[in-house]
Amino acid sequence: PVRAGVPRFEEGKFGQAVLGEAGTENKIATPTTFAGWARLDGGAVLDNDGSFYPSQAKFARVTTTAWGFQSNSIPAANGQTWSVSYIARRGTGDGEPRAAIMIMNASNTHVSNIWPTFSSRNIGGGWVRYEATFTINRADTGYICLRFYVTATNGGYHDFTLPQLEQKPYATSFIDGTRSPETLTIPTAGVLNPQEGTVACWVKL
Repeated sequence: PVRAGVPRFEEGKFGQAVLGEAGTENKIATPTTFAGWARLDGGAVLDNDGSFYPSQAKFARVTTTAWGFQSNSIPAANGQTWSVSYIARRGTGDGEPRAAIMIMNASNTHVSNIWPTFSSRNIGGGWVRYEATFTINRADTGYICLRFYVTATNGGYHDFTLPQLEQKPYATSFIDGTRSPETLTIPTAGVLNPQEGTVACWVKL
């Protein structure tokens, strides 16, 4: 995540390029504190240890291999495409930090699961960002939930934070709430003459 109003520079074709993102809404309730989650069994919510941003965000230390760490229920429907992302850090567990999507019916009863295929990349401090896109294929879908769990067999833990569920065919960077579509404004005063010349740029979508 990046602070609002701060440009992000990435390696581009001719050196550095400015990264702009589409607007989105994170449907996870209070994703920096886990306060709105339906269940927090099989783990604990701990204060940020200074290893990731934003500093006020907490992380979940999960030991359960069952269904204990479950987000709020999010209205959803059959045929919709969503993207899920989070960051995780390996702890004492001998297994992997994992996430699944729970399918709930209109009565908010658990009826099925989706195990998305996640891509991952190291982001420093021992943390790895995971993201995946999935399409719901169950007619009685009324809601979806995000579930964190571990595959450890030794009773160990892994850490999870910055969960995000967004109704998009691709994942975007973490936002607590809603992000407006980003725009890039280049001042012309003393730089460009708006009455003459040509402006060209390379864009990667």
